[in-house]
Amino acid sequence: MNWHGVQIPALSQFSVERLFLRRADGMIRAIGLIGKKSRRDSSSDTNSRSWDWGQVSLSHALSENRINVQVKVENRSDQTIESIQLHLGDIQLPESAEPQNIFFRTPWMREANAMRMSHGIGEPGIVGVDFPAGSLAVCNEQVSRPLGLGFGWPKDTEKRSWPLLLYTGRHPSVPKMFPYIKRPILPGQSDTFSFSIRFGPSGADLGELTDDLFKRFAQAHPFQVHWADRRPIGQIFLCRSHSGWETNPRGYFNTPDVDIKTEAGLIDFKKRLLTYADGCVRIMKDMNAQGVIVWDVEGQENKHPISYLGDPRSLPPEMEPVADEFFKKFTDASLKVGVTIRPQIPVRRPYSNEVFQQPAADPARNMIEKITYARKRWGCTIFYLDSDVYVEEDPKLPGIEATQSLLLGSAQLRQVAEAHPDVLVIPEVEDLQNYAYGAPYLQLNYDKLAATPPEVLRAYPNAFGVIVIVDSQIEGVREQVVQAVRRGDILFYRTWFGDSWNKTIKAIYDKAKP
Repeated sequence: MNWHGVQIPALSQFSVERLFLRRADGMIRAIGLIGKKSRRDSSSDTNSRSWDWGQVSLSHALSENRINVQVKVENRSDQTIESIQLHLGDIQLPESAEPQNIFFRTPWMREANAMRMSHGIGEPGIVGVDFPAGSLAVCNEQVSRPLGLGFGWPKDTEKRSWPLLLYTGRHPSVPKMFPYIKRPILPGQSDTFSFSIRFGPSGADLGELTDDLFKRFAQAHPFQVHWADRRPIGQIFLCRSHSGWETNPRGYFNTPDVDIKTEAGLIDFKKRLLTYADGCVRIMKDMNAQGVIVWDVEGQENKHPISYLGDPRSLPPEMEPVADEFFKKFTDASLKVGVTIRPQIPVRRPYSNEVFQQPAADPARNMIEKITYARKRWGCTIFYLDSDVYVEEDPKLPGIEATQSLLLGSAQLRQVAEAHPDVLVIPEVEDLQNYAYGAPYLQLNYDKLAATPPEVLRAYPNAFGVIVIVDSQIEGVREQVVQAVRRGDILFYRTWFGDSWNKTIKAIYDKAKP
């Protein structure tokens, strides 16, 4: 098939590159595919290929600007199909172009982004290509079912010939930490993978080309954020991490002249902390802030990346007797308050001062309990969710390097939203599904996002993020930030000192007023 110079492969010529079977004892082995038998069912436009272990059938239907494809895998063996990898042919572009997963935006996934593959976990599986003569998108049509789909390495130096791949399990060409696709097929069972190749004119908005998928995704994962106040939120970082200061090991006020080891020092610490809160409140009133998040009420005795403990139930002895008065300074001023939480549990090793974050057996329950505690004790309703990722060991596939999957806890965040529907959770790392349950953290000088991405708004028109613009190159995107605030995004700002950026943030909010 030819579309505006794009040569689409004859899908009937697909090949199964690898297959892995899991025995009842858990042992996984690779299956040789030599000696296959092929047959074509011309009456149904279905091409099938059979092996001793089962059959793979591919059918497709054409429309004016779209090819709908179904791949059915039947397991006729007495073992489980753990992973299957298909090569569907090579797409030939008329010009050099680079396929791109249209949702991957954040730096932690840039390596995966470069691999031009989608997985359909927490977001629709869509890989787009824009080239001078037109555009196309390869889309997983089974919204909310994971599927490895996209392009392998280009077959030519001009980047015009791209292998079209479909797989479950793990493909050897995807990067480490890319999610493992769990779609095992039990003995005697089958599974069907549905995808489409969609075509658009040159310069077409790939979001518009796939708009129906975003809407279907939102239907599967309804929007559950109920937070009307969009005024700025103050940030407080009380401490310096891993200071090593003898009398101030948790780094309060970023200075060594704090003494939490003596009675006189503790009296001074309390006075200093409450005076600090008064100063923050004055700045918050000037900024017309809705509230504040204290990142490190537990102190920062440990090294990054676990410097933020994220457990308000684990206050150090010097903070425990004064924390209530500290937060009351803000709530008495009719300001919302919040803290950092993590889905992990801080644990100290036996016979050691080393603290590490241990994965919780039930991350959702862990977060819910932390929120419940902070709400009951201090009235907290805003929570920064730090390190909302978890690592999962992948099954070892023979001939493919053993890896781990880096995953986001969208399902756990949904449970948190259902348990506490009247709080605002701000997850550090986002996928599309996270926008249904919280307001993800965006940072202009890090992920280059000055607003909630347009593809998010296709799924969730009322979605919003909480954005840090300080210490960034604002001038080129100032109007974009104004429009973002006008639409509903929230800006973070530093409220523990008279930050020169506060003037910029106030000006943006003033200009964003209707």
